[in-house]
Amino acid sequence: MIIQNGTLTNIDASDINPDGVLRIPPKVTGFADNVGCNIPNMRAIYFPNSVLRIPGGVFNNNPNLEFIDFGDNVASIEFESFQNCPRLETIKIPYKWNSLHPWVGTIFPNLGRIIRRTQDGGEQDYPVQKIQNTYYYESGWRCIGDIKILKLHMLNFNANGISPETKTGIRINRVTTVGNNIHVAINNFRKHQISQEFERAIYIYDSKNQHHEQFDEHKSVLRHAMRRSLGHTNEMTIAMREKFHEYIRHIPTYIKYIDDVMKKYPNARGQIQELDDLTMDETLNIITPRPHDARVAQSCTRWLKRHPVSADEMIAIVRAGYKNPGAFPYSWLAKTPKKERGKLTQKLHTLFQTTTTKMYGPDNKTEFNQELAQMAQSLGRLIKQPVNIEYLESGNFSKTYTVQIPGDKKYVWKIYHSNRDGKIFTDWNHNTELQNSFLVSGRKYYGKMKFRKISVAGISNQRGEIYLIYPYTEYRNKIYPGGHITPTLKNFNIYDRNINNFCGDTVIDIGALRINNARLRQSRHVLKISNTILYHSWDDLTYILDKYSVPEISDACSFISKSLKPNSYQYKTIRDKIIYLRTHMR
Repeated sequence: MIIQNGTLTNIDASDINPDGVLRIPPKVTGFADNVGCNIPNMRAIYFPNSVLRIPGGVFNNNPNLEFIDFGDNVASIEFESFQNCPRLETIKIPYKWNSLHPWVGTIFPNLGRIIRRTQDGGEQDYPVQKIQNTYYYESGWRCIGDIKILKLHMLNFNANGISPETKTGIRINRVTTVGNNIHVAINNFRKHQISQEFERAIYIYDSKNQHHEQFDEHKSVLRHAMRRSLGHTNEMTIAMREKFHEYIRHIPTYIKYIDDVMKKYPNARGQIQELDDLTMDETLNIITPRPHDARVAQSCTRWLKRHPVSADEMIAIVRAGYKNPGAFPYSWLAKTPKKERGKLTQKLHTLFQTTTTKMYGPDNKTEFNQELAQMAQSLGRLIKQPVNIEYLESGNFSKTYTVQIPGDKKYVWKIYHSNRDGKIFTDWNHNTELQNSFLVSGRKYYGKMKFRKISVAGISNQRGEIYLIYPYTEYRNKIYPGGHITPTLKNFNIYDRNINNFCGDTVIDIGALRINNARLRQSRHVLKISNTILYHSWDDLTYILDKYSVPEISDACSFISKSLKPNSYQYKTIRDKIIYLRTHMR
């Protein structure tokens, strides 16, 4: 065993006693990367009281590890500290711990016993069981026929031991569900039954159809809708259960409906993915064919106007391939017959997206004159009207032009990203303005504050806009000294340092909207590092290692790890980035 300045840097076979026990010396306060990984003969670990924190990636991949004693003073354990230790059955925790970390059920899948030290040096022993990925201590039970009613404690502790607050568990045929009372537990059991019946119906459908893998996305839409419907159902009455059984009986029909939408509308992939956030009734209302050759799918934009969109939902929309929310100004389409406006809209999107991509580059008023002239001619031919396009100004991430039919309202055409080369578009993933236009849910006013609505947009990957078009507003009456305002808008704050983004009480650039959440209350270095890990490429991790200190990187990695779950978007990539940073930081 090698220890340098309090850091354990090496463990070899001689440090493990014949019983498979590793006892870490009291002078150890930290650990080198991977120092305790891949030790097959290690069955138990005893940490000394000098250890306050166990970092990630230190004791992974130990197939025979069965017991851990965390000592008296360990206060922090990282998410990746003990991954792939499948035989771990018992942990001894300090008296100072008031609860277990929420991810314990994921990292330690087979715990059967938790020992907690007491204030006087004794020990309290709690046999535990995992129910729906959460560990409980069972303090009593009774039977009513074949139903076993359990008295369950969350693993929260006080000075006297485990918290007296209990939940009720219902166990029927080896299946256990939990609720705050017996009524809720029974309700949850009925929901579990419905979920199992749904999965069985999907299995039967797959076994009868050779092309079942082709419909994985269709089944995912129905699975999300079923879960959301169950989540919205408070009382699983007989009528409600029959309603869900009716859904399950018609799964083959619903899959066909979704497939019909996909075949009828080649670009409908985005519309289908957005159904992930709807209930079963809302989904069926959209996918069910309508008479008289009506559209099979409901417009994405019409639905979005009634429902605020979260960041994760916006990711789903973009990943699904839905490119162009919104519609072009009516005056641009007025010279075109109604039956031809759909095709014209597609051509306009293609024209704007193609020209926008060409015009990425440094800010220069004259550099793209030729492209602008060609754009004006092409747009004029399509809408059968003369068009004027003029340069307006540039910001850090975009440059703007005005587009106007003589005598008509003027519109802003915003291009991302302008002040840097085209690569910044992929690296920075500017992701605020379009999403925020949905977050305000079409709202025009909040008190005196007015929002200028976005008319149309082309979305890129990672929620970054390629271009936006919206009504032009003259800059006048800039009344906000210091360049920022902070009125509260329900769950959001408006904040921007650029005074040009406001015109009196009107928000000119809706990218100023910021969401109130836990992330915005973190230190600046945590936010900057977190955003790079979540949204930037692997190449930018080198920048983090060069610019930030070890404690700063550790803070950010710990912050992300707390909210990172196996079902999180890009879970594996984000987890691997965190492991990489922890392995290479010096």
